[in-house]
Amino acid sequence: MPLPPGVKIDDIWPNRVQVKLERVEEKDVPVKIETTGELPSNLEVYSRSAMPARVMVRGPESVLKTLDAISTEKIDLKGRTGDFTLTQPLAVTDSKATIQRGDVSVTFRIGEKRVERSFTVPSGRGKNVRITLYGPASLLKNRKPDEFKITFDADDTPEVTLPSDMVNSVVVKAAKAV
Repeated sequence: MPLPPGVKIDDIWPNRVQVKLERVEEKDVPVKIETTGELPSNLEVYSRSAMPARVMVRGPESVLKTLDAISTEKIDLKGRTGDFTLTQPLAVTDSKATIQRGDVSVTFRIGEKRVERSFTVPSGRGKNVRITLYGPASLLKNRKPDEFKITFDADDTPEVTLPSDMVNSVVVKAAKAV
């Protein structure tokens, strides 16, 4: 190797260097959303999603073999009271791996804590139907059985019609003739 004028090498230490050559590969892995902090006690996370949900990672074969997901940097939930979306960096834990993109858009749906509540509803066909609902406590708290409409399909399976204020917030978990 040519050296600048007046420079000479007397010794190199260490005199041996071990080099490991590996094939570089790409792997499509899911994004794992990491959080910290707690929501107020009357709220819960209904859902969380990352866009894109998967990212391409490039790196040595041995690194990618053990890589199951790429995490976001931690998102603080403390003080959050409703839905939110933010752009969050991805946390690369191994410097030998590179990510095709550096951040993702993360969306959280947050709402009132949900509870499960059951009602026995007269069907008008001489049968009662036991329904189990899951939704925000305030929507289920003071409900009466006569607020729900029961019909039967061709196989005599009960179907529940919810009041309009419950339609997008409450899920019918079960409906069974009793």
